[in-house]
Amino acid sequence: MLRSITDLSVANCDELLHNLKNFTHWQYDKSDLNPWIPVLNRFDDVLATADVSDELLLHVLRVTGIILENCTSRQIYNSVEHLVRLLASCNWDVLIGVLSVIYYLVGRIGLHKNTAAHGRADLSQKLFYLSQGFGRPSDSLSMLRYIKDDTNNTLPASGGHLHFEYTPDAETGEGRQTTARTALVVLEVEDVYKLDSPADKITDDLIQQHSISKEMRFPLLCRVRLAKTFRTVEARHKAVWVRLYALACFLPCHPDARLLTAYFQSEPDIVQEVLELLRHPGEVPEDIEVLALHVLTSFAHDGSRHLSLVPSLGADVHHGLFSSLLRQLESNRAPSWVEALLALVASIVHGTTAASSAGIHASILTAILGLLQDHNPSRLNANILGLKILEALVTNGSNSVVTIMRDSSGFQKLTERFTIEVNRTASLEPSGELYTRRSLIRGLMRPMSVDIHTHELTNIRRVMEGPLPDAMKTIFSRVPTFGATIYYHATSLLADLLNEDPTCIPTQCETGLIPGFLDSLFRELPPATDALVALVSALSAICLHQTGLAMVIQRDPLPAILNLFTAPTHLRSLRDDTPTLMGTAVEELLRLYPTLKPQGIAACSMLLSRLLELGHTLPAPAIGTPTVSAAASTAVTSSSAAAVPSASAPASVSASDVPYCSNCGTT
Repeated sequence: MLRSITDLSVANCDELLHNLKNFTHWQYDKSDLNPWIPVLNRFDDVLATADVSDELLLHVLRVTGIILENCTSRQIYNSVEHLVRLLASCNWDVLIGVLSVIYYLVGRIGLHKNTAAHGRADLSQKLFYLSQGFGRPSDSLSMLRYIKDDTNNTLPASGGHLHFEYTPDAETGEGRQTTARTALVVLEVEDVYKLDSPADKITDDLIQQHSISKEMRFPLLCRVRLAKTFRTVEARHKAVWVRLYALACFLPCHPDARLLTAYFQSEPDIVQEVLELLRHPGEVPEDIEVLALHVLTSFAHDGSRHLSLVPSLGADVHHGLFSSLLRQLESNRAPSWVEALLALVASIVHGTTAASSAGIHASILTAILGLLQDHNPSRLNANILGLKILEALVTNGSNSVVTIMRDSSGFQKLTERFTIEVNRTASLEPSGELYTRRSLIRGLMRPMSVDIHTHELTNIRRVMEGPLPDAMKTIFSRVPTFGATIYYHATSLLADLLNEDPTCIPTQCETGLIPGFLDSLFRELPPATDALVALVSALSAICLHQTGLAMVIQRDPLPAILNLFTAPTHLRSLRDDTPTLMGTAVEELLRLYPTLKPQGIAACSMLLSRLLELGHTLPAPAIGTPTVSAAASTAVTSSSAAAVPSASAPASVSASDVPYCSNCGTT
């Protein structure tokens, strides 16, 4: 990853273009945006250059979208002013690229922090104009009608005409009378698409000829651009792309309330117009359907429109459009279409209550369980999105959700897929596929942990007799491959299973699951904030049976756990309340199982001796400096990060390499 950052951040324009062409997909783990600041600064230079080639500009926008899609901390991206300026481009591909970047900033589900694009008045105003319809208001020229091949000349000719309402300037050119600013003027120009001049040249000429305020240049340019697309179906498709993208960004970017009201007053049927694009599969290009789903998702996130969207989608009936879309999840639809639909489903699930939407949730759950049977590698991201929805349903679902999970063997299906993915992941080298499959495994484990508590004892016993213990044993034996989050999830899952049915502990001691977990405690454990307590919880669950207690006494894992308090790699994860919680958990373990007290007291004595040793070796703090523990924490953590870069997480870029960051505004 560092090599990619270096190649992109220091290259000249020709080298940059070559490197960007080779940057076709994300091949790293989920990252923070900070390491990519040098690259974004280089891109900022390109975006700010007026005479840059369209080819380089398009690749910069494409790769920017890839980076934003796969990174957190998007709020530090600070090139929005250039994106706003590029919305006046006459190249439709550039417009689409700019809007896609804006969509990653404001329209993505899960982005909780505002970015530089949120609440920006000039951006909201331009999205307002880009979201407006085609032709004259009286033409009823819907998007569905606009994208069809007009071989029979069924489109109204006015679609290629310019219809623009404006208030002229008070000062006019020589030979023209002065017009009051309150008088509304309608400008009509027929067959604009037949004019040879580019849209921006036509716009500037009209401003000069008709005393149009320069403040109205952008809305006039938008109408001229639309009229010029009337000639070919390809151009009309791009115009619909731009309108849908602008709509998907308009609501999430927090526009002014008056602007929002004005839009829905001028476009009262916009929701039905978007839904119409989804009611004709086969007639509408799939990429346009994807954008239509993005628009509906942005509407569903708006609280004032969520309630009206659900009945419009037919989500509250069994044979409506929503049910039809859900049935297509298991078809051969493109991954982008499936992911867009799942984003819409997620917004509906999070915006409705279990009591009022039991039927909706039941149909969604059935569709998600069916989707999980698709093992196509191209559907991995869709599976991850589906599991997030499943987790929300299982966590907050109604009795009908629990019933469907039980009747459809939902837990068994989750464990089967979990076992398959663990076996696939165990042999992978660090790569984009490894990181994606890790995310899938994490997504499988979360609803499994919740669903355990809704199963009867016989079902838990049947699960523990299946392939699940072997999969968990693989995780415990290959911690570096699976990473910290999966390891601690597996530890919590082990504790939940043993707490639900302690009678299976002797069997799991014989199969090697419990010995495998205990052995993992003596290896180098990965740091993870708020997860270390799970280790003690798992020990407590193992001790519920005399066989497990005897094995814990024999292995004596408490010294290994308490040694984490002095391990340099765990200093950062032991901040806040974690030491207190771990100490309380250890105290509770020794109270419940007195036979462990001798080993526990010996382990605590060893920890105190180690702390005393560290206290003698560390230099005393000067007056006015941080305490010894804080200084040691910072020093050791920094040196560890610099000396041993993680294979699963991107290394950070030194602050000295970035003297000033235009993408966060700091030195």
